[in-house]
Amino acid sequence: MKIKIHCTFWLLSFVFLFSGLHWDLVLFLLIILLHELGHIIMCLLYKQKVKKLNITAFGGLLEAEINNLSFGKELSVYLAGIAVNCLLLFIGRYLSNAYYQTLIINYNLIVIVFNLLPIHPLDGYRVVELLLGKIINQPFREQKILLLLSSAALFVFSYFLFKIKSIAFLVLFVYLFYRNIVYHSQNRQIALKKYVSRYKKIKTKSI
Repeated sequence: MKIKIHCTFWLLSFVFLFSGLHWDLVLFLLIILLHELGHIIMCLLYKQKVKKLNITAFGGLLEAEINNLSFGKELSVYLAGIAVNCLLLFIGRYLSNAYYQTLIINYNLIVIVFNLLPIHPLDGYRVVELLLGKIINQPFREQKILLLLSSAALFVFSYFLFKIKSIAFLVLFVYLFYRNIVYHSQNRQIALKKYVSRYKKIKTKSI
């Protein structure tokens, strides 16, 4: 598995270090890595190939080949990282050091809430994508709904960005906005790939 650190993480690191929050940065990075470790463990448990881990400002982007998993197993892969953060949140409440207790609770809450947003490529987006495939099973219609949900979530995110005026969140917004423009400009190709993928699964099961 290859590990790559994205430029947005270095930008966020600069904000932390410039503010003198060195240990805060280390703790935040550790929480991100544990979040991704949850995804990796589930992938390995289900014998899925993990290709690359990209560390970004808002967390990790794990590139894995998810093939022939049941709905429940695939859902557990996408939610594994958030499950780890929930566990850390629970453990953090019992720390004796009030400062680190507050940091661990706040950082994990941020990672949980943020990753549940239906914005590509966050966990929340993958969960909604999986649910739409199960309920609707019409790739072109699914992509339109995903585009609307992702755009609406980005709009809400931009509103909070305007309210809190955070450089770190500005970096996140620019990155996510760019990723969504690039990704959803390929909606037709993505929908066609889903058609082919689902046809192969149906054909395999019927033999």
